[in-house]
Amino acid sequence: MKQLPTILFVCDNTVHLKYRSGIQRVVIETVRAALEVLSAAAPSWLLEVIPQDDGTFGIRATLTDESFGGDYAATGGDSIVVHDFVVVGRVTRELEVLELAAEAPVHPYPLCPRALAACAALVGRSLGAGWRRTVLEVGGGTAGCTHLTSLLLSLTELTTLSFFLQINEHLPYDRESRSTGAWMAVGLGLAPQLGDACHVLTRDGEVLTAARSLPDPTVRAPRTPRPR
Repeated sequence: MKQLPTILFVCDNTVHLKYRSGIQRVVIETVRAALEVLSAAAPSWLLEVIPQDDGTFGIRATLTDESFGGDYAATGGDSIVVHDFVVVGRVTRELEVLELAAEAPVHPYPLCPRALAACAALVGRSLGAGWRRTVLEVGGGTAGCTHLTSLLLSLTELTTLSFFLQINEHLPYDRESRSTGAWMAVGLGLAPQLGDACHVLTRDGEVLTAARSLPDPTVRAPRTPRPR
C-alpha cells in the first residue's frame, strides 16, 4: 500500500512532506501538481446565477470529486472523476425555489441516482432562513447522498450573488461606489436584511453607518411577478 505523507508546511513553492521514513521536499508549480504529489482527492464546486427575463434567477451548481496521483488504467491518465453532480433550478428574487432538479453524470454505484429525487421536495421552500434544516430533513442520512446534500447546502451562497446582481442593476459596483457607501446604501434599500449579515455588515459598523449617512436612494426591491 502506498504510504501517504503529511504536509508539514509550504514555503517558496516547496512542499515539505513527512513520511514515516523521513522528510521529503517537493517543488510544485501548480495546485494540480501538489495534489498529484499527495495522491489526493480534490472536490471542486461551481455556482452560476443567471438573471432571467421574468425577474427570476436561474441557477446551476456543480460538485466534482477528482482523485489524483493513482494508477487509473481505464482513463489512460493519473486522475479519475469519482463523483460529478449537477443541480439546476430557478428562484424568485425573494429566494423561493420555483424549480430544482439534479443529475449525476458520474457516480460510483448504480443506486446513487436514486437520491436525486429529494430535490423535488425542496420546490416551494426558501433559500433564506431554515434552508440548512430543510435540506437535512429531506435528504440527510440514509435518505440522501452526502455529495448531493453538500451541493444543496452550498446554494445559500446564492443569497449573496443575487443581492449583488440586484444592487448592480441600480448602481455599478466599483471602487468609488463601494468606498463612499453609495453601493451599500442601495443594498440596504433593496435588502434591509443585509444588516448583521456578517462581521463587516454589522448594523452599527462603519460600512453600514456610512451607507445610512447618505441620502436615501429610494430603491426598493421589485417582487417577482406571480403567474396568473
